[in-house]
Amino acid sequence: MFPIRILEPQSADGPWNMGLDLALLDAVDADPSFVVLRFYQWAEPTLSLGYFQRYAEAAQDPRWNHVPLIRRPTGGGAIWHDGDLTYAVIVPRSHPATAHPRQLYRSVHTVWEAELRRWGVPVRRRGDAPPHTPQPPSKPFLCFLDHDPDDLVCGGHKIVGSAQRRRPRAVLQHGSILVRTSERTPELIGLDRLHGSIEPTALARGMAERLITAWGLNDRLTTTTNPSFNLTPQEQLGARRYARETFSMPAWTHRR
Repeated sequence: MFPIRILEPQSADGPWNMGLDLALLDAVDADPSFVVLRFYQWAEPTLSLGYFQRYAEAAQDPRWNHVPLIRRPTGGGAIWHDGDLTYAVIVPRSHPATAHPRQLYRSVHTVWEAELRRWGVPVRRRGDAPPHTPQPPSKPFLCFLDHDPDDLVCGGHKIVGSAQRRRPRAVLQHGSILVRTSERTPELIGLDRLHGSIEPTALARGMAERLITAWGLNDRLTTTTNPSFNLTPQEQLGARRYARETFSMPAWTHRR
């Protein structure tokens, strides 16, 4: 059984959010004896590009002019972070859930499905739901317009999507829960319009409890509402370095 470290929801800018995710991945890759679960939001609305996306796709669309923009270390489509709840789970490769990328997606999304259903949201895995919308003819720019069988959908609208970064001894999976519809992306319908308001912190806490039970994890090592508290000095240094030297740099953001 693995112990778990939990960081409760906090808001930070894009470079710090991505930098801390990678620093925690470094930590578990170096010592694959524990699981980390982190929830966060965004201090200001931010567009995050998937690792393999072309920067020109965003630059050509006027609605992304003059907005904060970063490139994630994970794949997938672009996400407009405005009213969503983001999670990151870092898992040792020795955990059975990481045997295959799809297995980890499904394991985590099953937990999200159960927690959202507890709130009365009739969410389902896309691959298990009847098709409500046609498959896009080409890969859409925005993640929440893409169709993947492991997405969680409500009434045909994608509510939860995730992406991964795999290391030799650990895997980072982070993803977004579309809690609220943004005025900038009205085509993406959030839980507020599909179901009603859900408080993100309560949603995060419920998901954490369910993951502990589903994966048979040991008692928490740390639970804190301060994103830097109980981080090791190496993790704090790594997060700051990644934020400053990678995710704030045009050379990273414009690399494709």
